[in-house]
Amino acid sequence: MAASKKILLIEDDFLLLEMYAITLSGEGYEVYKAADGRQGLDLIRKEKPDLILLDLSMPSVSGFQVLTDLKDSEEGAPGKDTPVIVISNTDERTAIEKCKELGVKEYVVKAKTNLDQIKEIVKRHAG
Repeated sequence: MAASKKILLIEDDFLLLEMYAITLSGEGYEVYKAADGRQGLDLIRKEKPDLILLDLSMPSVSGFQVLTDLKDSEEGAPGKDTPVIVISNTDERTAIEKCKELGVKEYVVKAKTNLDQIKEIVKRHAG
């Protein structure tokens, strides 16, 4: 059941963060919010989410750094095997390829995606 699934949103755009949080909470998910990568990494360790939605361009710690930290963490560490969906403004092939190399399950371009599509992506990866 979705109610037991924890979703972590790591997004520095406050309006998008709130919009995603309200939408996913309405679907029965337990939603945690981080405004930057550093806060996101702390919440990954603390809450052990079932799915991470991650922006790439953020202050202090970027999405790429979050992905690198997760990939480089020890086996069994919180977040190591957690599916990550990148939601970004960039659709540059190099960024997409780098994310795939770092283990991202799906790469979504914000401008080309609506909230219903985000809900479907979350359901596909978190149940």
